[in-house]
Amino acid sequence: MSQTAPIRLRPVEPVSVDPDRLAQFLSCTDGGDARRWARQAMCGILDDLADTMAFAEAAFQAGRFARLAQVSEEIGAICTPLGLDLPALVAARVAMLSSRHDTPALAANLDRLGRLVRGVSEALPRTAVARG
Repeated sequence: MSQTAPIRLRPVEPVSVDPDRLAQFLSCTDGGDARRWARQAMCGILDDLADTMAFAEAAFQAGRFARLAQVSEEIGAICTPLGLDLPALVAARVAMLSSRHDTPALAANLDRLGRLVRGVSEALPRTAVARG
């Protein structure tokens, strides 16, 4: 009888950016070097997303569901104007599940949100620099 190693699922979900909404966001600059401004803006946004995601994970671990809902809404507010529709949608789902205390569903969606937020760091800079 042969034994096989357990299968570990590692979902991969690409993040897409709505280029029109991102271009609209980036056009808010008052002139100057738009490409440099775009890179600086994206760095700040990526830092904010990473920090906010860390706050969300910490709130979940501490069982602070109201805080998790609030932080998830902040993630959605960061993602929406940039055309990051899927992370914004999943963030809204995490906020909704937080109020229900559905821990298994919440854990799965929070994990998905984390993967998507990490994926933003790959999708966003290329798009911003190309458009900037």
